Amino acid sequence: MKVTQKQLKQIIREEIQQEGFLDKLKGMFGGKKEEPEDPESPKNRATAKAAKEAERAASDEASELEMRKILKDVDKFMKDMGLKNYAKAVHRAMRADMQLAPATGNEYFVLSDAEELGINPKGNYRGAGGIERAIEKYITRQLGPMGFYRDARGVLGGNKTKSLDLFLGKMKGFAHQGDKYLGTTRALDAEERERRIKAERDAAAREQRKKYGMSDRDAFSESKLTKEDVKQIIREEIKNFKR
Repeated sequence: MKVTQKQLKQIIREEIQQEGFLDKLKGMFGGKKEEPEDPESPKNRATAKAAKEAERAASDEASELEMRKILKDVDKFMKDMGLKNYAKAVHRAMRADMQLAPATGNEYFVLSDAEELGINPKGNYRGAGGIERAIEKYITRQLGPMGFYRDARGVLGGNKTKSLDLFLGKMKGFAHQGDKYLGTTRALDAEERERRIKAERDAAAREQRKKYGMSDRDAFSESKLTKEDVKQIIREEIKNFKR
């Protein structure tokens, strides 16, 4: 992240308006030794805010990367998340609803929730495989470039980290429902896959922070501004402020 002359001027203008800024300048550029800074000072609050935003940006970028990885092999994701097992549960519930298989009494809940995945409870699917394809289409659409979870706007405020967590939680919920209806334990696999995806996301976010999470000193060292340039800009902005 490079600091341009225009950006530096804007920073200085904002800082000049903060109480005590001119007193601080007495200790800058060879002046007296500065006193320890207040953690709640405007500068430190701004630094903390910038760090938080960098953390969010890194996590969001890593979350989007995980979404793309899911889209590269949706079939494996569905298997690992217990969604293929859930498709079997939906198919069996459909057959039970049509009195083609023994009912358990939970068919209504399975079929009504399946609609969220774009599955028509009264649809004519060719076995569980047809339902799997419907779920695959849902995932591809929702994690696609303009999909609800990929876009992450609206109630999610563009937070892709929360969006990925919400998506994984929902998929895990369907896996639990499939287990409950069929008496299986595939949700354990779903929980493991969820943990693995989040761990990979967090590891990628840490790498992004190392790459982009520069300190103020790093930012200035990468810019073309020299120490004398900075001094001159400060002098000019203080003159403008006093006018």
